[in-house]
Amino acid sequence: MWIGWLEFDLLLGDVRSLKQKRSAIRPVIAELQRRFAVSAAETGAQDLHRRAHIGLAVVAADRGHVVDVLDAAERLVAAIKAVLEDAIAAGGSSLRDHRRTDGELGSFQHKFRVYDRAGGRCPTRGCPGTVRRIAQNGRSTFFCPVCQK
Repeated sequence: MWIGWLEFDLLLGDVRSLKQKRSAIRPVIAELQRRFAVSAAETGAQDLHRRAHIGLAVVAADRGHVVDVLDAAERLVAAIKAVLEDAIAAGGSSLRDHRRTDGELGSFQHKFRVYDRAGGRCPTRGCPGTVRRIAQNGRSTFFCPVCQK
């Protein structure tokens, strides 16, 4: 039996409150748990709004599987962190009536490629996939099952 763990120390640039931090970190933890069947949680820096520690652990009979899961989780968090930084820099996403703390609308929603397009063709060139919608933690997630595995 093999046990593997990994801890991420994330610096969240333009996050201005613990509430904004939680709304950014919670989906990352949920996606790690969903995609890799690991135990994941915020493990430190709970009182710091611009820093987050996320820890994850995996148990498997095969060492190679543990290494593969941890490598894939690390790549996923790096990709999510890049998207979160872009979203925060753009002031978030303004759907319906959401506004930033300064009263302005965010602009990240203009970068959405598949949001609210369930049943439509994937916009990735050459991809034959159809956009699907699933609910995660009471929120909608839209994705292409062919190119966004």
